[in-house]
Amino acid sequence: MLRNLFCAGMMACALFAATPPAHAIIVIGGSGRNLQAPGLSSDSLIGSGWALQGQWGDWLGTPIASNYFITAGHVGGNVGDYFTYHDRKLRTLASYSDPNSDLRIWKVQGTFYRYAQLYTSSSEAGQQIILFGRGTQRGSEIVVNNELKGWYWGALDGRKSWGLNTVDFATGGEITGGALQFGFDRNAGFNEGMLSLNDSGGGVFIKDAGSWKLAGINLAVDGPFSLTGNDAGFNAAILDRGGLWEGGAGAWEFNADTTADKPASGYATRISTSMLWITSVLAGQVAPNFALSSQQSIVAVPEPAAAVAGAATLLLSMRRARKAA
Repeated sequence: MLRNLFCAGMMACALFAATPPAHAIIVIGGSGRNLQAPGLSSDSLIGSGWALQGQWGDWLGTPIASNYFITAGHVGGNVGDYFTYHDRKLRTLASYSDPNSDLRIWKVQGTFYRYAQLYTSSSEAGQQIILFGRGTQRGSEIVVNNELKGWYWGALDGRKSWGLNTVDFATGGEITGGALQFGFDRNAGFNEGMLSLNDSGGGVFIKDAGSWKLAGINLAVDGPFSLTGNDAGFNAAILDRGGLWEGGAGAWEFNADTTADKPASGYATRISTSMLWITSVLAGQVAPNFALSSQQSIVAVPEPAAAVAGAATLLLSMRRARKAA
């Protein structure tokens, strides 16, 4: 079945030459948001990445070296803009775009005294992850055949939040550069989380040998969905696609409502498959795409015409096997 991906940001995802790349975190329990540091709810989540998230425009970024941070390329930005980290504003001096993924690294003027370790193993599948973002509130319930199917995306308030999930698949070239795929599973617990608008760029962490390490950068979610199959559709955090239409205007396909749930998925760009590029940037072996000139004039990073605040988000189609229910 042809599936659409909705970028977890307000700007359009960039299209790459070979294959296309594809929001605060919505959780199942309580009010639908976790707005305090995760270590307050569980000792096992202490140091899981909350304090390593900085503000990049309306999105998040994660420091990965003393003067570099990483985020999603499709959220944009300009050399000379400021990255806010622990109430410090650090000016960006240069940007480096991964030619094979949606990752972008920015160099800053100043020093990060604490930054993330990177998850370099290819063993992400089956691992618990923690997600961070600045997306929407959890909206009203979606009920079909007297069963809760999920929640509409609510108001966008830009508050940092977190949720847990488990990596179902660690993909290669289906999504440019490789991706981590994770479903929104009804029975996975109070803190089970899914991306919504503006969660792009947030960090995804895996606990490895006792330390939480950066394993991915939020990228996209499945969507849109429809109750009728003859409208523009809506975006939502979906526990079960059964009884809903999916695919987008002009391409709606109906998901049969079966006993087993068919959860929608979120996606994060995989760190491990871009390690050669990342280490080369940090070692000074890659020339920046854009940088401040010697006279300190600002050279803007050109973005696609649609990549401006309020622009319509590009829906990206890709063919892949449906996740087993």
